[in-house]
Amino acid sequence: AIKTYYGALRSETDDAASLCSFYLSKIMNNQSITPEEEADSMLSRTAAGAADIARCVVLDTVYLLKGIDG
Repeated sequence: AIKTYYGALRSETDDAASLCSFYLSKIMNNQSITPEEEADSMLSRTAAGAADIARCVVLDTVYLLKGIDG
């Protein structure tokens, strides 16, 4: 299920799925995202692209916390 959400991203960049993975890893490891990391990852994106990545992270977090994979 998780990879399906990566494929469904409509972001304008090829690295959207890897950025989603980066955020998800931080969340699952209970780590903070620094303002510098946030700026580096989002400043070059459109609002729609950033929103797609945020939706992907939210959906993946829900599925991982439920223990659903695949």
